[in-house]
Amino acid sequence: MYPHLCEGSVEHHFGKTILSTPDRDSNLDLPFIGRPVKHESSATGKARNSSYERFVPVLQLFVVEKEAYQLSMLMSVQEFHPVSKLFSDFSLGGSEPAFTWRESGKPFRNPLIRTSISPSSMVWLNTTGAFANYATEAGPVKEPQYLPPFVHKQKKWNYSRLINHKFNSNCCTVEIWGKASIGVYLWKHILNGETEKLQGGLVYYGNKTIDDISFNFRFGPGIIQSTVPSNVEFVVLVLNGRSKDKIAISKVWLDYLPLYKKLRGAIVLLLGDERCDNDWLLPYMKSRGGILNAAFMVYDSTLVDNIEFYQWPLGVAAYRKFPHVLPEQVDTTSSRSHVCNFLGTLYENSSRHVLMSVIHTWGLEEDCIILGRMKWQPLETKETLETYIKALLNSDLTLSPVGMNTECYRIYEAMSLGSVPVVEEVVTPGHCDHNSFNSPLRLLKEYGAPVYYIKDWRGLPTLIQHDAQLTLEEKIERRISVIQWYKGFKDTMKRKFVGVGLKALCVEMFGEVAKNFCMDRTKVSYLVSNGLGPFIVQELTSIILFWCKLYFMDG
Repeated sequence: MYPHLCEGSVEHHFGKTILSTPDRDSNLDLPFIGRPVKHESSATGKARNSSYERFVPVLQLFVVEKEAYQLSMLMSVQEFHPVSKLFSDFSLGGSEPAFTWRESGKPFRNPLIRTSISPSSMVWLNTTGAFANYATEAGPVKEPQYLPPFVHKQKKWNYSRLINHKFNSNCCTVEIWGKASIGVYLWKHILNGETEKLQGGLVYYGNKTIDDISFNFRFGPGIIQSTVPSNVEFVVLVLNGRSKDKIAISKVWLDYLPLYKKLRGAIVLLLGDERCDNDWLLPYMKSRGGILNAAFMVYDSTLVDNIEFYQWPLGVAAYRKFPHVLPEQVDTTSSRSHVCNFLGTLYENSSRHVLMSVIHTWGLEEDCIILGRMKWQPLETKETLETYIKALLNSDLTLSPVGMNTECYRIYEAMSLGSVPVVEEVVTPGHCDHNSFNSPLRLLKEYGAPVYYIKDWRGLPTLIQHDAQLTLEEKIERRISVIQWYKGFKDTMKRKFVGVGLKALCVEMFGEVAKNFCMDRTKVSYLVSNGLGPFIVQELTSIILFWCKLYFMDG
C-alpha cells in the first residue's frame, strides 16, 4: 500500500470495491441501521513490514466525593474530574510516540473507574504532525455502562424536593416553540422526546417531563404568534439567524414576546450565523434591557460567556430527515468495505478541492467512497439520504473539510454511526473565536470528542496508513467508543439545557427557598467554599448566592 510513503516499509494493499459494485446491497433498513458487510476489506489487516509500534499508556480518572448541604433534601454528589488532553508527536516509520499528560483535577482516586488509551481509541493531537485528536474510554462501571470522562456522574436530582414546601406540582411548564429545524434535534436527539402530528401535519406536538419540569414542544408551519398558548409563562424559542431574511423573521418573534402578558422568562436557542455575526441579538438580552434571560448559540461565537450566552452543538441535519440513531441500531462488529468517505458540496476556492486532488493523486478513489457535487442542495431525496447513510456505515473514517464553517452536520452524523470524523482544523473567515486554545470547535474539544484533527489534507495518506494497521477488533472497539461518547455528549447537553432552564426560567421559584436558606450563614459559607461541583450544583449555588446577596448580605 503506497510504498512511496515510507520508502517501501508498508507492503499491504487495500481491497478494491467502489460504491456502484454489485456486491453492495442498496437496501437500507432504516429502523435497524447497520447491516453485515460480507466483503472483508484487507485494510483491516496489519501491515507486515511497518516499523511503527503503538504505545498503550494507562491513566486514571480522578474522583472527588462532595457532600452538599441539604436544600430540602439535596442529594450527595460524586464529581468526576476528567484527565487532561493527551499530546503525541506521531510519524510513520519512527519509534514509539512519546506521550505526556497534564493533571487536571484533584489527586483522589476511585479504583472502580479506569481510563485507558488503546490503539483503537487513540486520538492524535496535532502538535507537529498532520492530524490530532482527544479521546479516552472508561473502564467498567455499573451505571451507565460507558462513562465518557467529561460526564459528571451524579445521583438523580429531584428538583421538586427543593421547592415542595411551597409548590406541590411541577417546578414550571416550559414551552419550546421551534421555528428552526435545530429544534427537532433538541427535542428528539437531545431530550429524547416524541411528537405527534396535529392539524394535518401543520403542527408537531410533544410533551415530556424531565426532573419535574414539564416541556411542551411545538414545531411546524402552523406555529405562529397567534396559534401558540397565549398564557405562556416560560418559553424556549428556537430561531434561525443564518441569513438576513431569517434574522428578520426571528426579530418578529422576539418583538412579539412582550405581548404574552403572563410571560415570566424566555430563552432563545439560535442557529447562529456561520461567520458568528450575531450582535443583532444583544438588545434582546436582559442585561441590555431586553426580554431574554439566556441564549444558546451554535458555532464558536465570542459572545459565549456561560452566564448569559451558552454554546450549543449544531447536531445532525434534522431538516434533511437524518434519523435519530440509537447505539443498538448500529452494526459495529462487521467489516466495513471502505476506508473513508466524503459526500458533499465542492465550494469554489475551498480546501475541498485540495482534498479531491489528494485523493486523486494518491489513488484513493476506490478505497474511499467519494461523491462531490458543485451546488449545495438544501434537501435530500430518499435515495440520496440512503446513499449517504450507507457511506457512513460502510467506512471507518468520515472526511470533514471546512465549508462555510468548521462545524458541520457531518461530524455528528458520522459519530452516531460509529465512523470517526476527520475534521479540518481551520478557523473559517468571519468573527468566530480564533484566540482560545480550543478554537475552532470549542465545544467538541472541551468534552474530548473522539475525532481526528487535520491541518492540511496532504497529511491524509499518512492517517490512512495508520488506520490500515488496526485490526478488525481494534476498529470495533473504536466504533463502540465513538458511538458511546456521542451518546454521553448528548446526555450532557440535556443536563446543561435543563440546568440553564432552571436558572434562567425558574429562578423565581427558588426565591423563597433561597431566602430561608440564607438565614443559616454556616450553610452559605459552606457553599461559597465548596460550590465548584457538577454543573447543576453550580447553577443552584449561583441562584442561592444571588438571593442571599440581594436580600441578606452586605455589598
